[in-house]
Amino acid sequence: MLERLAPLEADYRRMVEDGMDTWNTAWDKAVFLFMRGDNDAALEALELALSREVGTEFIVSWEFEELGWNELPRFAAIRKKYDAYRAEERTKLLRIACGEIGFSNWQPLEENCKKEESI
Repeated sequence: MLERLAPLEADYRRMVEDGMDTWNTAWDKAVFLFMRGDNDAALEALELALSREVGTEFIVSWEFEELGWNELPRFAAIRKKYDAYRAEERTKLLRIACGEIGFSNWQPLEENCKKEESI
């Protein structure tokens, strides 16, 4: 399996050298480092990726599950911190969207606004 990482890591390095420094490149780096056994560096790259607004909850959940990160205390702690951050941001968004100001081009589902009102 590790021999298959070399071409992927080479592609990753080319992207970074070309100036692509996104959540995705940091995420890839975390995965490569983890698969190579460098958990400390993987944790650092993972924190960087999560600080850059990882795409969706599905991405985070799937990777954590597939790589077994949920079972590793230091990785699970990062996930818990990220989940709390996402919940806080969702609450902020719903307070605006469900409030008097709202958004002209998007309105959350009524049930989400009711949940927000009860918080």
